[in-house]
Amino acid sequence: MRPFNKLLFLFSFLVCIGSHAQDFGASINLGLTTSQVFGDNQGGFNKAGVHAGVFVDRALKSMNGKIEFGLQFSQKGSRMSADIREKTGQDYKIQLAYLEIPFHYRLKIYPRVEAIGGLSAGILVSEYEGDADEAYPGFLPFNPLEIAGRLGVSYELSSSSKISAILSQSLSPIRSHAFGATNRLNYGMLNNVIEFGYSYHFGTP
Repeated sequence: MRPFNKLLFLFSFLVCIGSHAQDFGASINLGLTTSQVFGDNQGGFNKAGVHAGVFVDRALKSMNGKIEFGLQFSQKGSRMSADIREKTGQDYKIQLAYLEIPFHYRLKIYPRVEAIGGLSAGILVSEYEGDADEAYPGFLPFNPLEIAGRLGVSYELSSSSKISAILSQSLSPIRSHAFGATNRLNYGMLNNVIEFGYSYHFGTP
């Protein structure tokens, strides 16, 4: 089953749970990503992408928050365009796509504002490294699994919709450095992503 079909199937399943199960809710989340890769010597959140996911949540009223988990498609990577790289005039990019399972705790800190914290595990479903014309062969492979930490904030537009901004930072390397350099604080290349999202909630708020 292709990744899109898996996402569509899980969307239907989770929305069904959220709509009928007591004390549970479900939501869809759509938005944009801007990203960079630590260790590729590019710098800057120059790679734009999209993310889309489905989530199930349960309120923890005694703790003034809720827990949620879901399945999300997310585009990450880095890019240096020809107008930035003046010396060579090349358009270089790393383009990665993941299917992720995020797990969040959402703490209400103001009537309409939530702080978000959690982790995600992602499976690499596609990759591209090269310029606008062709891929670069022979580079080090990307790791098939990524573990990331997630911190963010959301703002409630209405009882059923929110906007959010979440920083996602790799905790496991997405691949080794080109020359194999490692130490305690620099053990491989890492994704660094900012997600801007809109979510619509079904079921128990």
